[in-house]
Amino acid sequence: METLIRAFEPVVGTRTHVLLDSWYCAKCLWHAARERDFLITTGIKSNRWLRVPDKTTQQGWRWQKLSEYLANLTEQDFVQTCWLRGGRSVYVHVVTTSVRKLYRCQIVIVRQTLDALLSQARYWASSDLEADTETLLAHLSARWDIEVLFGDGKEELGLDHYQLMSAQALVRFWTLAMLAYAFLEEEQQRLRAAWQRPVTIGEARREIQRRHRRGLLVWLHEQFLSGVHPEALFDLFAA
Repeated sequence: METLIRAFEPVVGTRTHVLLDSWYCAKCLWHAARERDFLITTGIKSNRWLRVPDKTTQQGWRWQKLSEYLANLTEQDFVQTCWLRGGRSVYVHVVTTSVRKLYRCQIVIVRQTLDALLSQARYWASSDLEADTETLLAHLSARWDIEVLFGDGKEELGLDHYQLMSAQALVRFWTLAMLAYAFLEEEQQRLRAAWQRPVTIGEARREIQRRHRRGLLVWLHEQFLSGVHPEALFDLFAA
């Protein structure tokens, strides 16, 4: 991943923003991004340590585990806002601080409801120190779209089941998979309009399969009614 960040060629006139999950919340990756003046936003696990003010210490601050920091927050420390994807309402707390073995960043804590279990909270760290809450949520929403793509791809298109060894084969496989995904998205939008309700990518795939199977059965029925012998159909399918 570090090599990809260092070798990436941005589109002229844009500023690259690296979006990664918590497995990649590593200082070497943040360093690589910052070195190239990229923004970086990653998930962060609840066992990481952040710097909090503490007047009882000589330096005026101390390290505190992120999960403990959350436990000490009150309802007033959270702001109810709209999660940009789907318009869902969530509760967000943002603090600008330093994370041990990382850098100074903005920590974003998101809770679905204030009475939800603390273990269900999600955490992110962003190097975008100038961003307000809405902008930070926009960063996270963009990454969520990517997560949905990978999740749907694994569930519906078998992206986690292929056994390919060469880079060329991987590119070809992913190209075909993304073409199939684009087709499913178009079908998804058509079904949403027809059914007047939300439709998942999986439902779109199953609806296409249902139509194709029905079409095959209708065709076979017509062949049998016209007197075509089963052996002829067998030869056709076996060809």
